[in-house]
Amino acid sequence: MHFSIPDVQQFRDDNGITYTAFNIYIDGFFHCTARYKQLLSLHEQLQSQNPYLKLPQFPPKKLFLTSSQIEERRILLEKYIQLVGQNPILAYSDILITFLFSAQQETHCVRVHEVDIEISLMNGYRIPLSVSSTDSSGTVLDIACNYINLPKEYVKFFSLYLFNWSCAKDGQPCLKKLEEYESPYISQKYVRPDDKIVIRKSYWDPRYDIDVMCDRVALDLLYLQTIEDIDLGWIYINSQTKDLLNTHESRKEKKEVGKHTNKDDACLNYGLTV
Repeated sequence: MHFSIPDVQQFRDDNGITYTAFNIYIDGFFHCTARYKQLLSLHEQLQSQNPYLKLPQFPPKKLFLTSSQIEERRILLEKYIQLVGQNPILAYSDILITFLFSAQQETHCVRVHEVDIEISLMNGYRIPLSVSSTDSSGTVLDIACNYINLPKEYVKFFSLYLFNWSCAKDGQPCLKKLEEYESPYISQKYVRPDDKIVIRKSYWDPRYDIDVMCDRVALDLLYLQTIEDIDLGWIYINSQTKDLLNTHESRKEKKEVGKHTNKDDACLNYGLTV
């Protein structure tokens, strides 16, 4: 994951004291705000859990910072969190995931309650769900896959993605995978109405397709994704392959569609945030 802290916000606590919070973005999307002391606590927990691992240097404590010192702290915190994100041991630790998950809820002041949410398939079919406002992406994915009768052993091949038109470039939406440190309800709540959360495959190696195609529901998901990706221009195919796909589509030969789009003559062009 790629972290950035491009700017800060000023807040007042219950006692009227002003404090600075740092805006944390992950893979180009705003995720949460966090105070210096919260990030320091995260650093101390990571160090305690990994006593033999040399963590990046954390910015030192200072009182009564000037504007220039706040900017210096922002730069140093950004460098720190980026180095943490580049270390697989730290980036996928339960401590960091729990911190990010809690920080997102706190930032958006979301209380725990039952909410309605829609998860879409790539053909626009909508799955209405009732979930907890703080359910993680993995939990919501499990519920959605159960709704469409996808066997549990195939769920691992798929993930939830934010289909985001807010950052569209050249008429193409961005695609962001929702990670375990995110609540789909919160992620969807603060985007445009035409943005949506979709189910897509979560692997890149086409050799997995053979296993996934053994299940009818999983095959349907791959088929819908392939057709939509071709329409969006995310998969480029030559005219001969296109004619073959049209033939297979007319015959409802979904496996053949997948096989042809995984050949070398199909060029994948995912210029996206994934």
